[in-house]
Amino acid sequence: MTIRRQPDDFVVREHLTTAALDRIRPEPAPGHAHAVFRLTKASLATPEAVSKFARALGVRTQRVSYAGLKDKHARTVQHVAVEPEPTGKPPRATGLIGGEAWEAEAIGFTDAPLSAEAIEANEFTIGVTDLSREASDEMARRADAFWTEGEADSDRAGLLIVNYFGDQRFGGARHRQGWIGRALIEGDFESALRLAVATPARKDAGRVRVFTRMAAERWGDWPGLARDLPLCPERRAFEALADGGDFKRAFVSLPYFTQQMAVEAYQSYLWNRAAALLAERLGGAPQNAPALRGGAGVIRTPDPFGEMVFPLAWTVEQTLGPDWPAL
Repeated sequence: MTIRRQPDDFVVREHLTTAALDRIRPEPAPGHAHAVFRLTKASLATPEAVSKFARALGVRTQRVSYAGLKDKHARTVQHVAVEPEPTGKPPRATGLIGGEAWEAEAIGFTDAPLSAEAIEANEFTIGVTDLSREASDEMARRADAFWTEGEADSDRAGLLIVNYFGDQRFGGARHRQGWIGRALIEGDFESALRLAVATPARKDAGRVRVFTRMAAERWGDWPGLARDLPLCPERRAFEALADGGDFKRAFVSLPYFTQQMAVEAYQSYLWNRAAALLAERLGGAPQNAPALRGGAGVIRTPDPFGEMVFPLAWTVEQTLGPDWPAL
């Protein structure tokens, strides 16, 4: 069985809230000069696609906002907004623009940058190939185990599955040598910088592979690294060290997106671990089912960033009671 063999095997469609859609108007107006586009991309991370989009539109990337990050190894549809010029003039927003592996369609104007609050839901379509009958039956068995009881129109009817963050959230820790966010909390900026740009990972490729390996092998040779590392935004950290700056200054010289994702990755890891502990508790000891103590009421899935634990639906209902949806 193979899941997501090619980008078209994983399609993600972002749906905006009714409130966000209601604020989009067909023409710009005072207070409504943020141009909204529907951005479709394939095999590109959101920041990569936004950078290409901004370049094609002739605006700075910092003027483009989006509600959320979408997977790189997928075909995704999301929304972006371009803020007006300092004079208040709205950006160009007509028709369709695009390039290799991306296109953006203008859909109107709104009153503010887009943020996560604008997302109602993400719709996923996942392609599975070479699926055996045995694997299909196991998938159906697990789906049945997560199905809550209730009528079809009941708010209790449906699949009850813990929504863990996936490994795409943990790209900055792909080397599995530690968490940048944890080092920052501890005030260890040298370790944070080293984990961010000088800890090679097996899946590094191209310029990233050259950069991380050179930085790791020559750590401490700040002038040499500032001179010899591939030209990219991350090199500024070593230029700061070569100029006599400390590790904190060097870390904050990294692209803001890199810093942001480092913190969010550790937050996501902590959320996953807390969710797994709660799932263990919910599925491990329902009041009227002592035989389930020890975890028989859960399904476990191994993961490089921590085991995922999924309580069976009926154990959750027994533990929390019939009114669990209102909790």
